[in-house]
Amino acid sequence: MIAPPLTFSENIPEGYPIIDDEPEFQPGRHLQLERPAHTLDLESFGYQRSELNDVPSGLALAGPFRLLSDEGVQAVRQVATQFRHKSLRLEGNSKAAYLKPRGVWYSSKFVRDLCSAAELREFVSELAGTPVAVHGMPTVAAALIYAPPEVEKTNQGWHLDTVNFSSVIALTEPAKLEGGRFQYFLGTRSEVAARLKIQDHELQTSVGRLTELPPERVVTVEYPAAGHALFMQGNLVLHRGEPLRAPAERIVFVPAFVPLDMRYPDITHWSEIQRWNSPALVEEYKRHRAWRERYQVD
Repeated sequence: MIAPPLTFSENIPEGYPIIDDEPEFQPGRHLQLERPAHTLDLESFGYQRSELNDVPSGLALAGPFRLLSDEGVQAVRQVATQFRHKSLRLEGNSKAAYLKPRGVWYSSKFVRDLCSAAELREFVSELAGTPVAVHGMPTVAAALIYAPPEVEKTNQGWHLDTVNFSSVIALTEPAKLEGGRFQYFLGTRSEVAARLKIQDHELQTSVGRLTELPPERVVTVEYPAAGHALFMQGNLVLHRGEPLRAPAERIVFVPAFVPLDMRYPDITHWSEIQRWNSPALVEEYKRHRAWRERYQVD
């Protein structure tokens, strides 16, 4: 069955800084949703149809395409700057490369309203080919990721996402970066896991694998400008941020989405997510699981 999206409480848990000086989200001003010219399905990555029976969409990735207007980029950049200064809660894993303070959903009403916007939900549902909504766990639903100042620490490694769908939105101008582009591997997760002699699920991590892959099968995506995005089924598409070759500010905004069709299994990878540095995680996961169980029973 198709479940309604999980509703969110207006109560903000303790432990998250609040951003007061931010604009009010207005879809007509801050979104600029343009259909992508380029899409790839999972079969083009080497997946067999028999492997995709439990997968909610045949889409691998779409884009890059315009998602935020210039004013939207400016607004999210404003939030990102304040959040980076206010939040000291970085990734708990000392091996993590990029800086990932958790909890911007709680800190920013602008981010909450943007990620929950009906216009965005309908747009990404059309891209996915199945109804989706922003993920029901606020810590997972929205992330800001910042490049560290040390270039040698910008290799975050190859990884799969801990959720079904996500959108990777550039907040800084790609043309000003040396490196730092989005890259994906044109192959299946099982193929990569076999190369590394690990299980598939071990690729679902915020700390990626530092390994070399056949360069002829690594695709580097050129974002035209800030405000452009990719949308992907990131638990099936191995990807990374290309290491920077010179110090630069690189910020990406990553909303995460979950399918509403309850016939498909929940990909939310709790064994990895529970390590994230966010005090509300356990309660979030309980609500997420209760939501799934309710509509699976119905």
